[in-house]
Amino acid sequence: IHATEVELRPETAGVQASIVDGKVHVRIQRPGQYFVRINGKHGMDHPLFLFANPPEKDVPEEGADGVHYFGPGVHKIGTKYRVGPGETVYLAGGAMLLGSLHCEGDNVRICGRGVLSDRKQMMARINQANSERRAGNKQPWNRNHDQWFADKVATIYGSGKDALVEGITVIESPFYMIRFSGPNTTVRNVKLISDLYNNNGIVAGTSHTIIDCFFKVEDDVFCWMSPISETRNCVIWKQTNACVAQLGYGYSYKTYNHLFIDNSIIVDQTNVQNMARGLFGLASSIGTEFTNCLIENLRVYGDTLNLSLIHI
Repeated sequence: IHATEVELRPETAGVQASIVDGKVHVRIQRPGQYFVRINGKHGMDHPLFLFANPPEKDVPEEGADGVHYFGPGVHKIGTKYRVGPGETVYLAGGAMLLGSLHCEGDNVRICGRGVLSDRKQMMARINQANSERRAGNKQPWNRNHDQWFADKVATIYGSGKDALVEGITVIESPFYMIRFSGPNTTVRNVKLISDLYNNNGIVAGTSHTIIDCFFKVEDDVFCWMSPISETRNCVIWKQTNACVAQLGYGYSYKTYNHLFIDNSIIVDQTNVQNMARGLFGLASSIGTEFTNCLIENLRVYGDTLNLSLIHI
């Protein structure tokens, strides 16, 4: 394709895109998550994402106590691969893990530059939804939603406090991509990419932090189901289903002190479901309360849709 125009999103100091002899040149001088839009709408149909990772720090040694080390290559770890308290899962660059992680206990660390794919469970959910659809169920994705939530289904699940997920890419998830119930979870420089209709990004316990991440998630990107979070300097590619931040969906709880600062949202489609037109949504609530939440310096590229939407 001969490039005639190029646009870089989000606009960031020290990062430039240009065209030289029909070819796109991108100069990156700082880490970050970037989208290069080439030739207008065509660039939305076939997006080019550039993930500029900072240098790794504190790389664990292969064979060290408490380290699950996965080098380059494909590793089949199965469903709910167990990770104990204080243990580290390291995905080296070039590593592809097939399965899901189930973390029990405090101070779990999942890091590296590799890829985690939960395709087997994702396909099982797709097949089940298709079976429900053929049987006449008009809401086939809802059939197993509550059961999967109760069964702690997630590509990365954790129950302890002070967890860290850093650097990796997670793709092809069946339900929640990252779900932690304990306090003080940190998710940093992580890329979450999935096109499954009923797929969610991150839900975490109190006082969680999400920094410098990229999301291309088809359902809710963030679910604020517990108090106190900070989401900063993230790039979110909003697709056709659900909101970016879901403030309640049929659950009764109180939450407060959410910070959503210096983030960028790229709107993929303008033809979306009514509820999905809100970037921040409160849907089917039965008593949810939100107080002292701050949205600051938000950049939206594409159709701005609605900043917020309430559906009772």
